[in-house]
Amino acid sequence: MSNVLVVYYSRTGTTRRVATELAALGEWDLEPVIDMKSREGLIGYGRSIIDSLFGRSTRLAAPRHDPTGYDL
Repeated sequence: MSNVLVVYYSRTGTTRRVATELAALGEWDLEPVIDMKSREGLIGYGRSIIDSLFGRSTRLAAPRHDPTGYDL
């Protein structure tokens, strides 16, 4: 299984570290999901809660990798 794309979102960096290590172990490509709205710190945490409560969407940066080209 060599055609794998590891896609992740990390607000604090913990998931990024795990995804990076996983991708390195399998020698797979890595794709972060990048929120165009800042979610950093206490204000970002509060913004995330409010957006969730009101069902607000967010804009994401365009991906570098096309996920349709991967098996998993």
